Order: sequence, then C-alpha cells, then structure tokens
Amino acid sequence: MLKRDQGTGMLPDRPFIGSVESGVMPNKWYDAVMRPVLKKPHPGPRDVNNYRPIFLLPVLGKNWENHINQNLANHLEENQLLYPSQMGFRAQHSTESALLAGTEELKYVLDQGEAAAIILLDLSAAFDTVNHKILVQRLKEVGVQDKALK
Repeated sequence: MLKRDQGTGMLPDRPFIGSVESGVMPNKWYDAVMRPVLKKPHPGPRDVNNYRPIFLLPVLGKNWENHINQNLANHLEENQLLYPSQMGFRAQHSTESALLAGTEELKYVLDQGEAAAIILLDLSAAFDTVNHKILVQRLKEVGVQDKALK
C-alpha cells in the first residue's frame, strides 16, 4: 500500500520513477481485463472488425500510464517539439481550436484573392494504421530513451 504525501495528498512518484529508470513495469500493474466495445452501429455487432478492445487496468497501472503521459507531454511542450498546428492530444487544444485555426486560414487566403479548398478526412481508425517502427524512431528523435520504449 502506498501512503499519500501529507503535504499534497498525492501518491509518491518513486515507484513510477524506478519503473521508468529500469525500463520495467511490474506485471501486476498491467494485468488488464479486455472488453470489446462496438465501434459503430453499422455494420453491426456480428462483424468482428467492428469492435475495438478496451483494456481495464489496475489503478497503479493507470496511474503509471498517466505519469508517463504527463512527463512525455511536458517534454514535448517545453522543448517545442510539436508543430504549432498540432491540436489533438494537447492541453488547451481541441477540435474547436482546429476548426477555428482552419477557418481563420481560409478567410485569410480568400481575403488575399486566392483560391482555397478544404479536404476533410475521416481518421476515426487512424491509430490502427500507425507504423510502430516509425513511431518508435520518432520518439527516439525527440529524446525518449530506449528503456522508456520497452
């Protein structure tokens, strides 16, 4: 059992830091229960490809993931490693931010008398198509060390 810090009420970081430094996450932290969740009502529940897995993690595993996510996000923001137009998965950015930026850019181009076009893509299953070798290489390029990539 981990005791909360008396001053902040937060759980101590040491188990998480030790896990990152060693590159090993305790097995009990990622013993997950997988639940299939229907993606879309059509083509329906009989199509196996219409499900996505949701993994229910133990609390420590979820906290560990949040710790890693926050540290990575801080590193990327502090070192300005994200494109300014990157809206997804960033604090203070949203779909609304992306639409507003796109609208402003479109208005600017039209005000200049230029032609403009908008192409909208449905990337609802984009993560399913990520090339993990490229992702790992990109993470290394922005400073994520080998132990953290295990």
